[in-house]
Amino acid sequence: MVSVNFEHDELLYYVEGIFARQPHRDAARVEAGNRYGGDEEYAALAQHVEDIFADEADLVEERRELLVDDEYEARLALYVEQMFIGQNENGIPREQQMENEEYGNLLRHVQGLFEEDPLHAHEGGAVDHQNNNDLMNEERRRRDRRREQFKRDKELKAFLREYADALNMEPEKFRKLYRITPDMARELIRLLRPTLELYTRTSISIECQVLITVRFLAEGGFQKGVGQDINHPVSQTLVSQILGRVIAAINGIRENYIFLPSTPEQRRRTQRQFVPSIRIPGVCLIMDGFLVRFLRPPAFEEAFFNFHEQTSVNVQMICDALGYIRSLAVHPGSNNDGFAWENSEAREVIEGWRADDEILEEEGLFYVLADNGYDPSQVVLTPMEGTIEGTPEGEYTRDICRNRSIVERTIRGLTGVWMVINRGRKLWYRPEKVTQIIYACAVLHNFRKMHGLHDADWGDFGEIIEPADAVVENELDANYMAGLAERNFIINAFYRD
Repeated sequence: MVSVNFEHDELLYYVEGIFARQPHRDAARVEAGNRYGGDEEYAALAQHVEDIFADEADLVEERRELLVDDEYEARLALYVEQMFIGQNENGIPREQQMENEEYGNLLRHVQGLFEEDPLHAHEGGAVDHQNNNDLMNEERRRRDRRREQFKRDKELKAFLREYADALNMEPEKFRKLYRITPDMARELIRLLRPTLELYTRTSISIECQVLITVRFLAEGGFQKGVGQDINHPVSQTLVSQILGRVIAAINGIRENYIFLPSTPEQRRRTQRQFVPSIRIPGVCLIMDGFLVRFLRPPAFEEAFFNFHEQTSVNVQMICDALGYIRSLAVHPGSNNDGFAWENSEAREVIEGWRADDEILEEEGLFYVLADNGYDPSQVVLTPMEGTIEGTPEGEYTRDICRNRSIVERTIRGLTGVWMVINRGRKLWYRPEKVTQIIYACAVLHNFRKMHGLHDADWGDFGEIIEPADAVVENELDANYMAGLAERNFIINAFYRD
């Protein structure tokens, strides 16, 4: 080694520990520091190496000046620095450095580390310097080619974006790609523009950003594939940034599209929608749940692990007779439908209508139809099991199931049009981002219906993945018993002659 005051292995471990961040080398570094901390030469060279890896340019220059008095120390410091910045061919001739056998072994070891060559890194064996130079030159050439290709691709994408005119595409073709018409896209862009103008720091037009997001939600593909579309060619990184901004902007207008009826006229309108199809007065909404799968989260995985042995979120949807989504709540997939309802804001609102004497007197009772995944209550009506056709109980169950199919069709339409949350897909995002995507799809679902597009146009979307049914832990629960009493009252009042 360059100094007689310590073994070269100590500095070798020190350099390797900095380069690879290896815990077993950290111990050697600490031990060497304790043993040779008082050695100025060792301390100066060790600090110089650390400064190089920390990219502290001013400190590197200062350390270099401290080391120039010792020929061997200066060579090693310069050699390590040049290896780091990739300028080996301009360094001190290796043949000259290798004259000292012990010093040469250390240099070969350092070189092996930088070239990720385990043989040279750990054995300090002989190095074919010409081959190493050829390999490094070839790597530089590959890197330069990649940079040139990236530059050409960037210029080409900018050119294509400038002349792309997706909004003037044939309407039928546009609708197949984006699930909305060109006029609807222009309206959506108008609604989102004020928000996007505040946060957009890119040359990509707002029109292009919105179309990228809608195309991603419609097809449910990967970001890179969406970015390669000729109508809006951008990089995958830019697609990721655009999705975050536009999805947040869509959710910013959610209250204008997803809301429970809040005025007497709105509540009466939702009740009248059910009059032709069910005998029970006061039915205004229907609810059900479905699962959206996503990649295993890095934390709290058990909360999202459903009974299908998959990680997912449980989406509780409440809609009206026309298939408009009126409420949406997202819970971890380990929770069933009953839990989602009991902990939803919609329950508090609807039960509040029932508890308000003024509303009750002027507008009557309010009911929500559901399946047996929910416990019956004074506002939740569920079908009865084991009923006989033609009996009052059978007629009641038939009416409930026939009307409840509306929410099932709505779920199929939502997940069939916006394929990103389809049961056959898995989202590669964290739960927070998955939730935002689900809400955005729900907003676009209502946006489509308000402009006259119906999900039935897209055909049958397959089976819905539903959460597990609720388990009634205590049949003597007051709400449960009140629900059974309410059901019996309805059967006796409206289904018995």
